[in-house]
Amino acid sequence: MVRLLLFGGKGGVGKTTMAAATAVWLADSGLRTLLISSDPAHSTSDSLETKLGSEPTPVQDVPNLEGLELDPEKSIETLMPMLSGAIGSSGLGALLGNDAVNEINEQTNSLSSNDLMLPGMDEALGFETILKHVENPKHDVVVFDTAPTGHTLRFLGLPEILDGWTDKILKIMRLTGGIRMMLMGGSKEQEIRSEIEKFQRRVKHVRRIMSDDAVTTFSLVTIPERMAVSESIRATSALSEHNIL
Repeated sequence: MVRLLLFGGKGGVGKTTMAAATAVWLADSGLRTLLISSDPAHSTSDSLETKLGSEPTPVQDVPNLEGLELDPEKSIETLMPMLSGAIGSSGLGALLGNDAVNEINEQTNSLSSNDLMLPGMDEALGFETILKHVENPKHDVVVFDTAPTGHTLRFLGLPEILDGWTDKILKIMRLTGGIRMMLMGGSKEQEIRSEIEKFQRRVKHVRRIMSDDAVTTFSLVTIPERMAVSESIRATSALSEHNIL
């Protein structure tokens, strides 16, 4: 399997610089290297003086090196097609209808459309891209310039988050009742549950790869300032709970 090097840490401590420098060094050493960045500011393109897109792009003047910047507008349909409307930017209303959501909110204070927004989905898109390339023998090593460490930790907790979130989605569907549920049919609930479970398995697979020190190395980047060091210490402890580092 392709070697995976991840760089994480507090925002603004130099993750992109470290990841880009490491990728260039690996490529100069003769390894086929892919640098992936989740930085929405596209500073990786600036660092490499090459315009990167959402697909691997050769870096000028650096043989063996390709780079890509994750597209924040990428549709969630690549992960969970049946629920893309429910957990995308349009929220629960896209699945059930805004009138139904408003009706539910009036009936109960315990459930709302915000409750049904799935935490960590942006991170899931990023790590799904990593998995695709780690399992592709085209490259020898993948270097990932992650978002701030908190986003990585949120992704690592996704399987547990999904357990409760799935129940909320299905409870809302049952509460709406009426014609909409009749149109969806009794089998639709099981289809949606299966879709979520399939996604859970995918996330857990990524988590296993990240905790395999024969495949993955996670490097925390910091600077000599109290806040940055304190966050790195907390991140080290949290990552260790997932057998990472």
